Amino acid sequence: MTDPTTISAIIIDFTGRTYTRAVADEGLTEEVHNHHHIQAKDAGCYRKTLFPQSTCHRDHLVACMERAVSRAETRIKAISTPYDYGRRLLATTAQPKAQSIIDEETTNLQQLKAAFTQNYYEELIAKAALAHNGTFKRELYPAHADELAAKFEIAMQVMPFPTENHFISGIAAEAVEQFKTQQAQQLADTVKFNFDRLLSPVAHLITFLGNVNNDPEARTRFCESLLGNISDVVDNMKFLNVTNDPNLNEATTKLQETLQQLNTEGLKESLQLREQAIKIGTEIIQTYSKLGTRKLLLEPEAEPEPAALPTNPVAATDPVAATTPVAETAPVAETTPVAETTPVAATAPTTTITTVAAQGELALPTTQTGTDNDTAAILAFLEPSAKSAKVDELVNA
Repeated sequence: MTDPTTISAIIIDFTGRTYTRAVADEGLTEEVHNHHHIQAKDAGCYRKTLFPQSTCHRDHLVACMERAVSRAETRIKAISTPYDYGRRLLATTAQPKAQSIIDEETTNLQQLKAAFTQNYYEELIAKAALAHNGTFKRELYPAHADELAAKFEIAMQVMPFPTENHFISGIAAEAVEQFKTQQAQQLADTVKFNFDRLLSPVAHLITFLGNVNNDPEARTRFCESLLGNISDVVDNMKFLNVTNDPNLNEATTKLQETLQQLNTEGLKESLQLREQAIKIGTEIIQTYSKLGTRKLLLEPEAEPEPAALPTNPVAATDPVAATTPVAETAPVAETTPVAETTPVAATAPTTTITTVAAQGELALPTTQTGTDNDTAAILAFLEPSAKSAKVDELVNA
């Protein structure tokens, strides 16, 4: 595992807060329960969207503030990796870039807040009242525009990357070792996360190009982001690879060299270029995806072998016998002296056989009743020496 003392990184805790448009309306919930005579108080809860889409469209300042917070979070995540408890690992070389993102998006958010508090809040409340009609309740909304604007926030807290040297000298050695093991595992997970991030857009490109080869109409869906997403993650990998993993550096270099040979228009028009891109991308994924956590390209599943048919040893020599069910063979009794028994009267057309086997001969059951076919089956077990004159007489009759 990677030695934590060689890591040049910091831990950041990004905060991005927005105003929650949906709230629980307890009064309306109670009205619904009473109207429908609902007995269970926990049967449901009416959640109201304070600013429906019709009142707060995409160009409205509230939506713009929401996007500013979301954009800042997306940009910070693009140059950092997950660490623990929602915090992220950031290379020290990426700290100026991260701070620049926070400063830029915070300034943008402050400008949007100022414009919102001056002009738009009362108009927004009036639209919400019209949208909700009889269910509108003013007390559910912030009293002033400043109160609502204050709920939007962008912030980032920076902390040093911990090592065992940060522990006080009196702590138990076992705790220090446990911390070092846990930290090494977190860094190993970071490397796997980076491989997934690097190879995911490559897998998407390969799938898309394969669809284009099979369906020419798919070429109309080509867009710059197919290569742009790969290019972005390749550029950010210098910040993401805080462990300086050699395999990750190697994969990044190969993708960088491949991107220099590709362009969107060429992939759109050239079948040969698409096949070349699929081949190179597949080789890269097959080489490095095992170092991540996701199976990006599924191998074709092997077709199951047909189940072996039960064999009949008789069929090999006798085709007719192969089609005839083979009767189970009854076990033969051991050779024992048999005492005389009283013959049992037989009812036609059944036959009764009574015999006494001589010592050393194969014994027949003392008394056996059955049809002529049964008699023949019994005689099949007898050696010629065991056939008594009485038995011959019965058979011949």
